[in-house]
Amino acid sequence: MKQAAKDAPITIDSVVEIAKVYITNPEHIELIHRAYELADLHHAGQLRKSGEAYILHPLEVAHILAQWQAGPKTITAGLLHDIIEDTNVTKDEIEQDFSDDIANLVDGVTKLTKIEYISKEREQAENHRKMLLAMSKDIRVILIKLADRLHNIRTLKFLRPDKQIRIAAETMDIYVPIAHRLGIYEVKAEFEDTCLRYLKPDFFYGIANSIKKKKHEREAHVERMIERITGMIEESNLELISIKGRIKNIFSIYKKMEKQDKKFEEIYDLLAIRLIVRSLPECYTALGLIHANFQPIPNRFKDYIAMPKPNMYQSLHTTVIAKSGNIYEIQIRTPEMDEIAQKGVAAHWAYKENAKISQAQEQSEIQDKLKWYEMLNSYEGEVDDAANLLELVKGDIFNANVYVFTPKGDVFDLPPGSTPIDFAYRIHTDLGHKLTGAIVNGKIVPLSYKLTMGDVVEIKSNRNSFGPSEDWLNVIATSQARHKIRHFFNKERKKDNINKGEELFLYELKARQKSISDLDLEHLANMHKKLDVSNWDDLYHNIGRGHVLAKTILDKYFEEESVIDDQMLEREINEAVKTRPPAKARNRFGIIVDGLNNIDIKLAKCCHPVPGDKICGYVTKVSGITVHHVDCINVVGKDRFVDVWWDNGDTSAFTTKIRVCALARKNILSDILQKLTSINSDIMNLNTTNYKDTILIDLSLSVRDLDMLNRSANAIKTVGDVFSVERVM
Repeated sequence: MKQAAKDAPITIDSVVEIAKVYITNPEHIELIHRAYELADLHHAGQLRKSGEAYILHPLEVAHILAQWQAGPKTITAGLLHDIIEDTNVTKDEIEQDFSDDIANLVDGVTKLTKIEYISKEREQAENHRKMLLAMSKDIRVILIKLADRLHNIRTLKFLRPDKQIRIAAETMDIYVPIAHRLGIYEVKAEFEDTCLRYLKPDFFYGIANSIKKKKHEREAHVERMIERITGMIEESNLELISIKGRIKNIFSIYKKMEKQDKKFEEIYDLLAIRLIVRSLPECYTALGLIHANFQPIPNRFKDYIAMPKPNMYQSLHTTVIAKSGNIYEIQIRTPEMDEIAQKGVAAHWAYKENAKISQAQEQSEIQDKLKWYEMLNSYEGEVDDAANLLELVKGDIFNANVYVFTPKGDVFDLPPGSTPIDFAYRIHTDLGHKLTGAIVNGKIVPLSYKLTMGDVVEIKSNRNSFGPSEDWLNVIATSQARHKIRHFFNKERKKDNINKGEELFLYELKARQKSISDLDLEHLANMHKKLDVSNWDDLYHNIGRGHVLAKTILDKYFEEESVIDDQMLEREINEAVKTRPPAKARNRFGIIVDGLNNIDIKLAKCCHPVPGDKICGYVTKVSGITVHHVDCINVVGKDRFVDVWWDNGDTSAFTTKIRVCALARKNILSDILQKLTSINSDIMNLNTTNYKDTILIDLSLSVRDLDMLNRSANAIKTVGDVFSVERVM
């Protein structure tokens, strides 16, 4: 992005001059003029640290947006982007004078200056959270913010050194990755070089001086290489649109020196040449000519045309050695690819005046093109804490540079060290929770397998899985997967606390020769308002996690019970009688059949239902009723059902089956059996199957009910190197 000359400050006329190239509607141009007039009026008298009138900053932002061919509303919002933060103009006034669309854009880039925070770090995190969530709703927000930050970075020299370092560090931390993910490489490169100048001036000026020393010599080498390539292309009758040579930017050289622990003199691939050809087939023809005439360096060829980056970047990259001994990186692309390579999303969604597409449709298209953007959008309702949101975005989006594929060819980018577990949660939360195995490049792999560039990943799942294993937390790389797994176990622990609390409460009631029907929940809740009890589960949860004793609650309740009206007590007893369960079942399974007694009942061997499962009775033609789990695939689409339910008083034992997938390490089986023995779980049968370093263990267990089955499954999940536990149905 070229800067305006110092002696030619940006004016509204220069902004409009660029905008008129692609915006021809007079009303839209008038909108931009009105925004400027309002901004000029309210920023009057305000100065920047440079001593210039403040209005020059919004003008610069609008100028950059016009160069990106942003729409009239985006340019308007760019002119007004500081007006809420730095003047008395409100969002409502902008909405009234312009539109709610423009008001929302301005509000999206406005800092939270009216709120007091306990620390500068907390304030910064909240501002980033506000911006990221606004960006997730409307991509134009971040385009305005990038233009704003670009001009601020260009004028850092006017700030105090401490502010220069703070803003440069924030830019590298937040805005460089955003520019990269949006594919706006010209902005990313300017951010990187400018920030390096303030964060590590010794490195910046050292590299700059080293480049300068042999500048003419390198330029001569590049010119000779360009002449030779141009001649080759012309001889082959290809149409060469343009060819450019350059030395790599300072920051990329710095990163090579740092990563390879080398001095400047030891970095050889400093030179780059870019070929722009007419069509996609000609890209490959040109590549063939380059490789036929120059020695390619092995493992340095990248085909980003066949496999575009998730930010839509497409190009062919190869590195070759010229006869002079110089090493060149060659990039080959079409004009359309080049525009997207330089301007990224800003080029792809450049304003088209007569295009019949709504903002909602445009956002949907962006989510289809940029999968990470869809991922950002999903965070809105899941993460309330600003620091957690920033951690998720930095770890899972900004740091993602490993590209893997689904069997259908969809590409996903993940951070280094990611596993099939991370991949499953990236696609969908339920897929992660129900994950039971993974196939990578056609081979079964353990769930701890580290994904590498180009892997094709197929996720195996089962709706009867008991959920993730806590052991997964030791191998995953993404904050998103960690957040989802922890949320799952927090819910599971809440269930455990509820069960524990209910058991303690009912035990205390029984000791008093009372039952739940003797209690009024609303009256009890009013007596303990600090507990925030709205249902029985809330009460049990508070007891189960030790916030209050069941004895304390009942002591207080029955102290006041004498004041309860006799008639109210009688009503409660009558209500309890109405809801009392029907007569005891008359079969060995403890299953009650609606309206039928003395009928032959069998439990289905395909799904092995146990008390606590939702069940249905299938009327067979010759052998009475077969009871299935309602989710059993063998009853889907069939009729001839009767209502059945469990007699909760029955204490029979039932056989059911589970499957465990684990790392085939030494003692894994004995560890699982020991864990089951510790909770008195009865094992009826066991079979194992090995797949390289993975073992499948099929267990038949004898359990009283679903709670006992869940306790057994949860116990197995605590064993190290257990990947998944699922119910066999």
